[in-house]
Amino acid sequence: MGNGITLALAAKELAKQHVDPAWRRKFVDLTDLIQILADCIIPNEYTVPDDLSSTLPLTTAGTRMKDRLIRKEHVPIKEAHLMCALTLGHDELYLDVESIDIEKFANLIESQLTAKKIRFPFSYGRQLYDAYGRLFEDEKDVLTIDETMQLVDAVPLGVYQYGKYVLGPYGLTTSKAERHIRFSRVVPAYHCSQPTCKAVHSVRLSTGYDAAINDERKKLHRILDESRMTAADWWGLALEVDNFAGSYYADHHSATLVGLLGDAISDDELRAVLVYLLDNTKGEFRGATAKLLGAGPADQLTDSLTREQMQQLTLLINETWLARALDSLVRREVIHVPRGEVRRPVTNLRNRSGAFQLSPELGHLGVRFVSDDRGFASLRQRQLLDRLYLRDNQTDTEELDWQLRGFESDDLDERLENFFRSTDPRTALTRMILARKTNMIAACEYVGIEDGSDLTDEQLVETVLWKLGFDVRTEQDSHRSFWDLHQRISALTQASRISGIGESETFRGVASSFFQELEGLLADALAFSVFVLLIDHTRQAYPFSYDDSFDRQRALERLQEAHDTSGNTVEEFNFISDRLELYSLIRGFEVLAKELDKMQKEGDLHDRPANEIPDFDGKTAVKQFLFKSRVPFLNVTSASQDRLKSGLRSISTGMLSPVEVHQVRNDYSHYRRTSPEIDRMARALDEIGVAVKEIENLGMARLLCFPAAVESDAWGRSKHHFSGPRSVEHLFARPSKFDWMGLPDLRTSQYIIRAAVFAEPNEVLRLTQRFESDFSRMWSNYPSRRQNGPIAGASSEESGPHATNVGMQSGRTGSPRDLSA
Repeated sequence: MGNGITLALAAKELAKQHVDPAWRRKFVDLTDLIQILADCIIPNEYTVPDDLSSTLPLTTAGTRMKDRLIRKEHVPIKEAHLMCALTLGHDELYLDVESIDIEKFANLIESQLTAKKIRFPFSYGRQLYDAYGRLFEDEKDVLTIDETMQLVDAVPLGVYQYGKYVLGPYGLTTSKAERHIRFSRVVPAYHCSQPTCKAVHSVRLSTGYDAAINDERKKLHRILDESRMTAADWWGLALEVDNFAGSYYADHHSATLVGLLGDAISDDELRAVLVYLLDNTKGEFRGATAKLLGAGPADQLTDSLTREQMQQLTLLINETWLARALDSLVRREVIHVPRGEVRRPVTNLRNRSGAFQLSPELGHLGVRFVSDDRGFASLRQRQLLDRLYLRDNQTDTEELDWQLRGFESDDLDERLENFFRSTDPRTALTRMILARKTNMIAACEYVGIEDGSDLTDEQLVETVLWKLGFDVRTEQDSHRSFWDLHQRISALTQASRISGIGESETFRGVASSFFQELEGLLADALAFSVFVLLIDHTRQAYPFSYDDSFDRQRALERLQEAHDTSGNTVEEFNFISDRLELYSLIRGFEVLAKELDKMQKEGDLHDRPANEIPDFDGKTAVKQFLFKSRVPFLNVTSASQDRLKSGLRSISTGMLSPVEVHQVRNDYSHYRRTSPEIDRMARALDEIGVAVKEIENLGMARLLCFPAAVESDAWGRSKHHFSGPRSVEHLFARPSKFDWMGLPDLRTSQYIIRAAVFAEPNEVLRLTQRFESDFSRMWSNYPSRRQNGPIAGASSEESGPHATNVGMQSGRTGSPRDLSA
């Protein structure tokens, strides 16, 4: 006490005053329920329920404040009571925690939910996003209360968790695991009209500020602001008691799986998760859901559940079981995640958890939690290495000493640090984890791998790397089989000059496989080349990406159109046939080259309309948008255009003259070991090799390149090195004037079209790999861009400027001020 003003009590000091475990448990539950009321949306016509006063008895201090509001401020009785309850307390508690019936209070909130007196919209997946698109044509920053109610009415009841309380279509249920997954009135709603902007923009929903409970709150705020008594940190006490800091600083996960389940798992896949939980959690999940689902076979219990019902049920069990379910289902391919696909939250991408801003991802190696901090995976690796050997166990220290032989230092921990700093993660983990079974078990326990002993050594190390947060390269040399067969058939061709009896059958078998591989390679490269050079990437639903199962057909249809309008009546090609002949494939590169000639002549006819040009273009000298044509080929430099056309023509002519590769392919079954035939086959193989190398050199082969290294200096400059099959290397320098054009993030693997230079010296077209899966089908016809609207904010990696997204809040961030504030 000083100068008549009470010093505020901090949360830790309050915790010392309230040590009774039962009181603490009740207090935490109470604050969670109050937070639900604070976060909800209410209409202007909202009235406080009659039985609230008896449900939330006030302390002497609370009653005193309530009386003042009624008598001096003329606040209605029910509103005055709820205002004090929502405030929780000032220098003293306003709520009588001991006397409150928590179950009765929870039932009151549930009745308000089911009667739609208080509202929470479903914000996971694309339901809210699609509803906004149907209801509103333009970009908005804030919705009015009427617009908010329109949107809320268009989507199901949302699923959120406040401590142990989970709200959703089943009402207010209690979970085995406590989480803080609060509803925020700032929700992901739309994509703006900027073609290069990748962000999902948020809109702020309104609540009933004219409702008496909110309209009168300013009177209480004024009284408390004028008070000489400083507020104690009652909300901080709830966090302290709830050990919020412990989960906040968790380095593996902190209630983040809900975003992945909501955005990246299809209905059928989510149903499979529930079936797993019902059958594999030793009765724990069945016990938690018995009142909601009843008893019976898991597939029957889950067969008719809605998306939001399934989402609520998943929150009734802890994160460990959810992660195990996803890992198991992915490993058994019940959930099919193609190798290389990484699923992330989509509309809720910005929703992160904890101090390390963790976000969930699902790949073919299972689920993991990653941070944007590039070094975070290495920090986890270092912690794992520490856990493998106990320092107070002589056997462990001797074993660690042996493993670290060659690293000089008298101190064992210093040697381990030197090992960590100088050895790449894959080598380090392979050496340490596989050294003994106890290390394997400890590593699996740390990263969350069940039944690690069932994995091969390579699978185990890859999975640990993935779980720690490292990029696990999926080496995808789509030409490896071709080059192996090319080498083998070439050797057989030369050997056939002196070979003995019986090798003709061997030759024909290898030749058959080789030419089938060649046809597949050329079909893939031809479709990819057409897509890269003729299909406008900026306007695609998934800009600058390629899905072989979908985009190949589009590209071949475009090539067929080019041939049909070329005036070539001598040759007939059917590029959209299910069975493309080798001659058609070879000639297809020439057809493409001629279409590129045509595009050059038409030039301005393909200019991008003004409404597709990003706003920043021409407004600043430090950033440029160069994709002014809808034809990507016309956006590359003149030198690149010439290089691409000549390269495509050489691919075609090289395999047609002087040797006709397609004819050799047709005749190989009648192959005889005569000098003319041997020479003809040898020349054909040489020309094929030259043509395929040219395809690779142009970058027209789907050979995935990976981020290999990043160098940076004190001036903010960086060099991004990429590497690919057969020693392919490329370098990008940043910062750049051209990194707002919507191209892929430099942290991801991608196809690099090295001959398609749009800015010197090495800015080239590049595409990411897309996959056909339940995940991609979930997000078909996405994004849906708005017509127009104001945009402001900062840019993201390789995209234009966009408004800053605000994600959902994780955990309490302060005391509620309005009902739904």
